[in-house]
Amino acid sequence: MKLKNVVDILRSKILGKNKLETLENIIAGLLLTFSVLLSLSIGLSALYPKGLVTIVSMISSFFIFIFTISLVIIWLIKEV
Repeated sequence: MKLKNVVDILRSKILGKNKLETLENIIAGLLLTFSVLLSLSIGLSALYPKGLVTIVSMISSFFIFIFTISLVIIWLIKEV
């Protein structure tokens, strides 16, 4: 499968009917990405309890919180 085909498939999945749906899809993807990053950093913090892994864990959890709040706000805007 060519890279262009993969990019086209991803673009068609991300783009929604309007700007709010597109933003919702992007935020959901970022939420999933940072959730995976948080899981990995929590697992690695068991091995390395100090340093960069701990910082990545804290930053990931902060972004997950922000993206969750923004997703709820988008859902509220869509309902009104």
